[in-house]
Amino acid sequence: MSNVDKDWIEMIEGERGQVRDQDLYPKLSRWAGSRAFENILDIGCGQGICSMKINLDQGLYTGIDSSELLIKRAKELYESPNTKFMVADALDLPFEDASFEAVFSISLIHLIEDVEEVMNEISRVLKPKGRFFLVTAAPGSYEAWEDSYKEKSLEGKCLIGKRLTFDGSEVEDTLYLHEGEEIHSAIEDAGLEIEDIEAFRNFIAIRGKKH
Repeated sequence: MSNVDKDWIEMIEGERGQVRDQDLYPKLSRWAGSRAFENILDIGCGQGICSMKINLDQGLYTGIDSSELLIKRAKELYESPNTKFMVADALDLPFEDASFEAVFSISLIHLIEDVEEVMNEISRVLKPKGRFFLVTAAPGSYEAWEDSYKEKSLEGKCLIGKRLTFDGSEVEDTLYLHEGEEIHSAIEDAGLEIEDIEAFRNFIAIRGKKH
């Protein structure tokens, strides 16, 4: 297992991940519980913990991630009759058009260079009037994000730097510093409508629907 994957699992499942219980997971739970979604897609699901933070009594959850190791962990911990996990690319989702009533993505957009492409894929797999919930790094807080890296370099909007993991080892991270207008335009150009944007910590939560 790579140091990046091990650190992610430790962060989400360990004490550092408890901060999510105070704000992120309640926001996700309220959004998912606002309607009785029959099927919901989690893009960049990591080790699948978000499947446990939403009510799936009447619906089906599909989580995708590019990491085989994290998907393996997700299956070990959270696979059930209502959940399915698979390795897939966020920019080339293996689903037919209009497959899901709801799509959400947590902490993924700032890791992807092409915002337009991921928004187009979200729009493509959403049914008409389908809902979306996106959490990404807040454009106004990039300084705080940069401060968490060392030996960093900035090429355009691409920030590359090293950070310490829970066991003291170093890993290299890439963060894309997307401007707010860039994110908004990508969402709207994909045929999606922003209904609400909420800031918390160094993140923003964007809620909306497909036209």
